[in-house]
Amino acid sequence: MKYIKLLLLTLTLSHIISSCEKSPEEIFDDITVTINPDFIEYSVQVQFIDAANPAKTIEDLSISILGANKDAILESSGEQNFEVIDGRTFLTLKPELAPSGPDARIFFQILAEAPGYLPVNTDAFFDYDEKDKNLIVTMINTENPPEGVGYISTQVALKGNALPDDFNLTLDPGSSKATGATLVLEEGTQFKDASGSVLSGSNLQIQLTHFDPFGDAALNAYPGGFTPESVIGPSGSSEDIVFDTAGFASINMQVDGTKVKEFTKPLKIIMDIDEELNMFNTDTPLKTGDQIPVWSYEIEDNTWQFEKNTTIQEDSGKLSATFTTTHLSWYNLDFYGSRCRYANPIKINAPNLSSTYFYIELVSPYTQRTIKARSVYLRDGQNLNFRNCPNFPVIYKVYSRNGWYNKGDLLFESDATNLCAQELTITIPPESIPTPVSIDLTFTCSDKNFAIKPSYGFYYKEVGTRYWNYAYMTNGKASSSLIKKGDVVEFWIYIAGRVVRFEQTVGEENTIINHEIDAAICDQYL
Repeated sequence: MKYIKLLLLTLTLSHIISSCEKSPEEIFDDITVTINPDFIEYSVQVQFIDAANPAKTIEDLSISILGANKDAILESSGEQNFEVIDGRTFLTLKPELAPSGPDARIFFQILAEAPGYLPVNTDAFFDYDEKDKNLIVTMINTENPPEGVGYISTQVALKGNALPDDFNLTLDPGSSKATGATLVLEEGTQFKDASGSVLSGSNLQIQLTHFDPFGDAALNAYPGGFTPESVIGPSGSSEDIVFDTAGFASINMQVDGTKVKEFTKPLKIIMDIDEELNMFNTDTPLKTGDQIPVWSYEIEDNTWQFEKNTTIQEDSGKLSATFTTTHLSWYNLDFYGSRCRYANPIKINAPNLSSTYFYIELVSPYTQRTIKARSVYLRDGQNLNFRNCPNFPVIYKVYSRNGWYNKGDLLFESDATNLCAQELTITIPPESIPTPVSIDLTFTCSDKNFAIKPSYGFYYKEVGTRYWNYAYMTNGKASSSLIKKGDVVEFWIYIAGRVVRFEQTVGEENTIINHEIDAAICDQYL
């Protein structure tokens, strides 16, 4: 950063005028300038979570930035070489492309892939009035899926590039899974690639991952979320839709390692229906004869598309839905409603609230299932914009921590509210928030004439606990009600393309921390 060198030179020259007894080198050594490198205006810290073990670091994870605005997104060092360190990455927005007003949004997608995990494509965005974000991306390890998710794979011998016999693959329910699914392939079926060419080979590989419609781990792995940006509805055009799932599945096939996209004969898919499910937005249980829409999903562009309706059937006392398809993708049985892109702002009334991150859920009043959730920065007197809200009444819940796997204490629960048409005030009583502990952090640079007061998001946790919390510091200052005097706290801060990780005992309600960082980080600011 040339401005630091110029600043030091200016200060040195001014000192020379009044310090005739010292050489310029001695004067320069006496000067220490504290800087705030707040040149990043918009940022999102992304944390990739193993659904079955959120404390685990996902290894060999790579990401790609997709969408029309992909060239506007940078890594924190200012490059487009996107690294994932300890299961996290730090993305920023080119300053000249910042949102121009309250209704503007810079939208992009994050495609994450790791060996042994289902790939996931996540919608992300920068809003004019929300400059720092904490995004949690949930990933499924197929060899160790969480409760509510099942996985099965197999190989089938082909003859003449076709199935020699009918073939069924069934994923049964079990102790940690309420529903199952079956794939049925007909004798003589051949398999095509994305270009429509029949694949030649002797072995067909099949992988089926099926998800129950209940449970935080399963629902938070739903592709694109239940209020996705891109949905092609029954009309054949883009629609603003909220999903209410009855179960969904990822289906993948390869012929001798080459991906299958289409079939010469239809694939039959049978999904069990959980008997505790209700019709959309009612307390009426599903029954034989009810219809459920079928949707397909393309991970490459993060788009759901309406396929057809299917009818619920009963066999041996068990409900199921059957449909056919000639192309491979994710498939989802989903009721749906409408949403509004711009809802009324939520007013925050929380007199004792330290400005920090909390977890907000939008919950169905009928099923208690989460429809939408976010880790959100809250402060007293704030007007919080919650876009893409269901256009029907839902319950708003606020928790003391940051994620679905680590919600903390329930601080607020609303009546059923339609934020598209109604106003909502979130009131958090002062007594429900412990007295916050403040920190004042300075990064020092050995043999350098400046120190750094960072303005960045960061992760922290009490030593010995499993899960990280997220907060934001401004000019080195931050506060949290999740730590207390005497705690030994571990900090994880991503700065200038590198990680600074250290432990510190919180000795006072306002703890001053001076931490020396690597010269390589300091050199980034010269």
